[in-house]
Amino acid sequence: MLHVTDVIDNLPERDLIAWKLRVGLKEAQRVSQEALRVGDLVDRAIQVDLGFRQEPLTLTHPAVMTCLQNWQRFKERHLALVTAVVATQEELCDGEVVGHPDLTIDREGGGGFISLKTSRMTQHTHWAQEGGYLWLKRRLSPAHFAMRSSLPKTLSLSFLKSPSQ
Repeated sequence: MLHVTDVIDNLPERDLIAWKLRVGLKEAQRVSQEALRVGDLVDRAIQVDLGFRQEPLTLTHPAVMTCLQNWQRFKERHLALVTAVVATQEELCDGEVVGHPDLTIDREGGGGFISLKTSRMTQHTHWAQEGGYLWLKRRLSPAHFAMRSSLPKTLSLSFLKSPSQ
């Protein structure tokens, strides 16, 4: 089975390649593993916050705390989107292609996704990933995810910036 993220992993950003060459493969792998750990903790904490997961979490990592402070700010500013979340990590599968968008939203007039990114900025590959999820969802639910919806189809959030930025 081919995952949307497997395809994206093979489309590295030029800046990312330059960084890996600058810091070396071992350091790049260490930082990448830590970033995956932070992203997983943030995803789980947001799932708990939204009521989709019941799990005690002890969160002390500074990057995780910064991301969650920004999540709270997002919730305050975009309550209507947050209350429209109907699923987390929904499995979208069409034949041999599968994807799991972070948050699926459903509102009158259509649906969409909120993508949670624990990076400083949204990368081009993040948009490609969301495009893959939309392609899958439209194939599975064409009427509900038609282009006529006034709801933004994807909203990619980068949470690692400090709340004051």
